[in-house]
Amino acid sequence: MKVRFLNIFLILIAFYISGCQSVSFNVIRPARINVVGMTPSGRDATVSVGRWQTVSSQGINNLLGKLSQAISDSPRHLVKLDVNRQGIVILEGELNTYDYSQQMTRQSQTCTRYTLGSKKAEKYACTAYSLKGVASIRVIMRVLDSQGHVIGGDSFKNSATGYSSNIDQEPEPIDYMSMLDELENQAVQHLAKLVVPYREKVEKDWLSCGKIDDHCERALKALKSENFEAAQEDLFEGIKKLENDADASKDLAAAWWALALTQEFSGDFNNAKASLKEAIKHNPDEDLFHDEVRSIKKEEDNAKKLAKQGLAD
Repeated sequence: MKVRFLNIFLILIAFYISGCQSVSFNVIRPARINVVGMTPSGRDATVSVGRWQTVSSQGINNLLGKLSQAISDSPRHLVKLDVNRQGIVILEGELNTYDYSQQMTRQSQTCTRYTLGSKKAEKYACTAYSLKGVASIRVIMRVLDSQGHVIGGDSFKNSATGYSSNIDQEPEPIDYMSMLDELENQAVQHLAKLVVPYREKVEKDWLSCGKIDDHCERALKALKSENFEAAQEDLFEGIKKLENDADASKDLAAAWWALALTQEFSGDFNNAKASLKEAIKHNPDEDLFHDEVRSIKKEEDNAKKLAKQGLAD
């Protein structure tokens, strides 16, 4: 079974601040735990939210609501939420910290103001007010199978700080609810990855192909519209033009590199490896090429795990 990469990878084109071009691939990563039944031939992979201990009823309601939504919004709705707690796996845990505290400080100092009467700036004794607020969250989540055995887990801990200040009167209140809301989102984004496939942006350098840069530019545009086939055709044509050009080693290396990326992120890993070898042969000193050997292996393993989790034709 071949992963349907044309639907999985959305190609975005960007530019580095330095001016060098790059190509970005939005990929789907497999859930960290391969839920039993998460296969094309297995029954639907269902996840239920079980018992949670908490220090805040409001906090746990917000957190579990967002966690349930993350499960329901899984890519291709692969993972389903079972509200009757009859899922293949159950999510349990504790919300140990859900807190907001703030501290006001007052400091006497000298300020400057403009008076209409004298039409001059004058100094006066004033009071500077500073408000500092800290929101904190700590969550532990365990993944249990239908028999109640723990098969995995993770934790999330973070805090956010807000400030407000004013002169001669107390500052505006800090919007601590927004701070806690953002921490909840971060916690769910982190913990949901245990059982829900997730999207990740992968960015790669796109090198200039020199004498055949027109071919590489057209390939880049093809990738932007998710047309892997057209991108590869342009790159093969460009490479063919330079095959007998002894002075075009670096240009050829760049073209083979572009072809390797196109093949890698279309799921054609064997040809991606072969193209990368050609790039290295023409420019053996380019560290970028050598590093990509590990990247192709990672994407190949990723595809195999995705296939096990049902993301395949």
